[in-house]
Amino acid sequence: MPGQPHRLLYMYRKFLEGEVLTSGQLQDMVSEEIEIVSRRTIQRDLRLLQKLDPSLVGVEKGREIFWSIPRDYRYPKQVVRFDTNELLAFHFLKAHLKTFRGTVIEKDVERLYKKIEKLAPYEVVLDETIYWDQNV
Repeated sequence: MPGQPHRLLYMYRKFLEGEVLTSGQLQDMVSEEIEIVSRRTIQRDLRLLQKLDPSLVGVEKGREIFWSIPRDYRYPKQVVRFDTNELLAFHFLKAHLKTFRGTVIEKDVERLYKKIEKLAPYEVVLDETIYWDQNV
């Protein structure tokens, strides 16, 4: 018998795939795919799964509770790692994007700036260093 860990992973995978399911539907699916279980067992598993991942929500409609994980929580943001030099390059790029204000690509640059701001927050480059005279 596979047991609770197998059931939890199976149900969690279904929710991550975007399915909205009731305990009755889960009982049928788990009984067919893994092992025969009672609805009460599925309900206990759902409560445990909700403790493990609070993004699992149950919406009551009539006498049924429909369980799902909202789309925003199913697709986590990609974690990207930068070394120090790359992060510094992001800050310089962000500082130089200001020179495109008032141009035809201003809106595109503003969207790019917001994305870079999430990766490299705050200002670390002074405006004076951007516009320094290279002929001196």
